[in-house]
Amino acid sequence: MPLVGLQLNLIWFWLSLFSFGFSQVTQDVAMNAHAVTLEDQSKRRFMGSFHALWSLGALVGGAFGGLFAQLHISIFIQSLAMATIILAISFSVKPLWLSADADKHPISKGPRVKRPPIFWAIGIVGLFASFGEGSASDWGGVLARNTYHAAPFLAAIPYIVFLSMMVAGRFSSDFLAERFGPAKVLLWGGLIGGIGFIGGLLIGNIYSLIGAWFLLGIGVSTVIPLVYSAAGSIAIKRYPETIAPSSAVAMVSGISYSALIAGPPVVGFLADRITLRYALLIPATLVLTLALGSRLARDV
Repeated sequence: MPLVGLQLNLIWFWLSLFSFGFSQVTQDVAMNAHAVTLEDQSKRRFMGSFHALWSLGALVGGAFGGLFAQLHISIFIQSLAMATIILAISFSVKPLWLSADADKHPISKGPRVKRPPIFWAIGIVGLFASFGEGSASDWGGVLARNTYHAAPFLAAIPYIVFLSMMVAGRFSSDFLAERFGPAKVLLWGGLIGGIGFIGGLLIGNIYSLIGAWFLLGIGVSTVIPLVYSAAGSIAIKRYPETIAPSSAVAMVSGISYSALIAGPPVVGFLADRITLRYALLIPATLVLTLALGSRLARDV
């Protein structure tokens, strides 16, 4: 993080962002794999709450970023302060982790790791959800400002509402999955998020946009925690000597994250041709199709 904050030149900025992103995503995969092991050993669901705290961190981080910018604190000082806090937290919680052996799983030896097709399918479910999530984050404010001519504060409301529902939905997803099963949660999440997203765009005003982002947050909030948990659970139960849970989580997260790279430029490209409002119907439709992927979470 301090390397990113130095901002010596454009090339340095690119390389430091790449290093920061690489290390952050590697840690992200490791944390999710650790959570899968914790769920398996405790026979309880925790993944939704873990991801809720991730979303809460994004909300708090954005608020602090705005405060630091308002106080004219340099990017380097910000990054140095955040890095110090993260290091302190990391070392303080290390004794609470499971032992390293808990995450190790025997797999069959061979020149290539076998990747059963079901993990590709689960990854695509995560990709559709990430596409919708990323589109809401990247384009909501732009749509509110450029299409509906909302004031700056009002233009920020859809994203704030969306992120708030992401936090609330993820905190409740573990309970909902235990109570109704992950398949039903994914089914109704896809229907609520997709119909709400499409309906808000078709109505076409700032208030319908806020409502759309509200329902989208409810719909997609549970998807990523559930698909990560499902990937690890399926690897443990169905393919114990074929693919390790950590590899399954890494594969699914890699497929899901690709939407965060491809999504913004795809929506932007389409927006130049059919307007942003109608371009966003593409990720909205993908969110709706999450309902079809809910069957993958049966018996998990």
